[in-house]
Amino acid sequence: MTSRVSLRDAMRRSAGAAPEEKSSAMAHTLRLARQSGNLNLSSRDFRVFPKEVFRLYDELDEDEHSWECAVLKKLDLSYNEITELPSEVETLKHLVSFKMRHNRLRQLPLAIWSLETLTSLDLSNNELEGCLPEQLGKLDQLRDLGLEGNKLTKLPEAIGGLVHLEVLRVENNQVRAFPTTIGRLRNLKTLSAHSNQIVELPASFSSLTGLLTLDLKKNCLVTTGDAFLDLASIKYIDLRQNKLELFPTLPENNACLDQLFLGFNLLRYIPDDVILTVKESLTVLDVRDNKLQRLSDRIPQLYRLKTLDVTNNDLHDLPPGFGYLKYLTHLLVEGNPLRSIRRSIISAGTEPLKKYLRTRGGPPVGVDAMEEEVDEFTIRQREMEKDEPMAEEPPLEDEYLFRNAAASGNLQLIDRKLHQLPDQLHAAGKYRFGETLLQLNLSKNWLVELPAVIGDLTSLQTLTAEQCGLKSIHASIAMIPRLEHLRLSKNSLTTDAVNAMLVSGNRASISFSLKELDLRNNVLTDMPYNLQHLQTLDTLSLSFNRIRSLDGFPWSSMSQLSVLSIADNRVRVNYRSGCIQRVNYCCDFEFDSAGVMRNYLPSAEADVAVFRE
Repeated sequence: MTSRVSLRDAMRRSAGAAPEEKSSAMAHTLRLARQSGNLNLSSRDFRVFPKEVFRLYDELDEDEHSWECAVLKKLDLSYNEITELPSEVETLKHLVSFKMRHNRLRQLPLAIWSLETLTSLDLSNNELEGCLPEQLGKLDQLRDLGLEGNKLTKLPEAIGGLVHLEVLRVENNQVRAFPTTIGRLRNLKTLSAHSNQIVELPASFSSLTGLLTLDLKKNCLVTTGDAFLDLASIKYIDLRQNKLELFPTLPENNACLDQLFLGFNLLRYIPDDVILTVKESLTVLDVRDNKLQRLSDRIPQLYRLKTLDVTNNDLHDLPPGFGYLKYLTHLLVEGNPLRSIRRSIISAGTEPLKKYLRTRGGPPVGVDAMEEEVDEFTIRQREMEKDEPMAEEPPLEDEYLFRNAAASGNLQLIDRKLHQLPDQLHAAGKYRFGETLLQLNLSKNWLVELPAVIGDLTSLQTLTAEQCGLKSIHASIAMIPRLEHLRLSKNSLTTDAVNAMLVSGNRASISFSLKELDLRNNVLTDMPYNLQHLQTLDTLSLSFNRIRSLDGFPWSSMSQLSVLSIADNRVRVNYRSGCIQRVNYCCDFEFDSAGVMRNYLPSAEADVAVFRE
């Protein structure tokens, strides 16, 4: 098996070569440095600072001339094991770039602060602790300062003197606050200070008017105050994994902010007047894992959005306007209690979700509808206007139920004193329940029958009509192609009524879809013979009826049956006769104490159910 070797290890293996090879390699490296002014001694397994750096021009090759040698300007000793810098570094007067990343430095000599020609200093991933000395301010030509991956707890106030600094990296330290002078870094373009312990931003922070990229994730900020108010050039802000309770105030005159990351905080709302200040530029908004309960209908005015992440919040709905944002390709909404939007729409992806949202409302103010898309909202409105007039205007709260059901696929009409089904329930009505309705609950009404209109609800998966006084069920209900759960307990259904519902036999659609049938608390006197056609039935509940015998029913045809409940009937069984033959797979049988005991057959295939006399 091929082993994986890091670049650093590979370099060290090379450094472990024979002494003569190492000497030759070093000589070659030094010669190149004299030609280019760039000395790279990274990953050489040095434990002390190499003296060759200070003797670079002492021993020239025969074909070299001192006047042809370049001045040493760049020195890279990264990825070694050096624990300290010698005071001789002050002799490197022309050095502009000094890299000491990934060593073991614990402190720095005063001599290093005399290298006033430095424009780039990289001390990242060492073991520096506490605070750097104020002499840091003497390196006033610095443009790039790397201090990440140390154990620094603060930065010196003198850092404000680095007026040419463009990049400051202090991530992965223990810094609790920025120095008050940080606002003097007017040329700073990149500030990365993530993974620290920063609790607040100084008042001068808003003076960083040249800042383009700001990374403050994984800190302890509760608020940012007005720190960003004057950051007119900022393009990228990352404040993820802080403790923000208030949405940050954004720059007032900024046409540049492209990406804003605020995930994993404690935000409860997004103020319109704040977020819309950047509507001309914002393309990515991440507010995942907060406590947002609502998104304003004005937020879709962020017409340039390409990615919106609201994952894992407390949102119950989404503004329809998001459906019209033509650049929006990633709308992430998982982990929200979106009761008005069907799960199947959410899981289908961004475009189906946008299409659905367009049926809920028109485009947001100031945002043109997508030219290449049909205006689904207008079509939906026209279809609703064409629908047949109602016999009487339904109560407003009922219409609210129907509208939500059309969106969620779940209609609950429990205990509404209905004598007949409402007109809105028609499959071809304005809510198109034939296509959209997945679950229907009609329990605790005054219905005598379930009419044929329910058979037209072809997308229905669960139908519940308990405690309704039902005496008949139209046979068309057995033709619903996706029906999996039919719950009809506490009614007045007879054996003949159940057989009539299943009169189509194995031609009925539910013969190949139904998994659960609940007929408890009805008036069955015998096993309905047509139940044998329910080939996919898993659970059959027949308790609290008047069934007298199980003999003669072709149980072997119900090959998928795993739970049969027949407690509290009038069955008398001689266990030696074995009335239930060839019930395949494990079954849970429940019988009452009037002659049949409740029993569980643990075997994978029970040929004969064994009962107590």
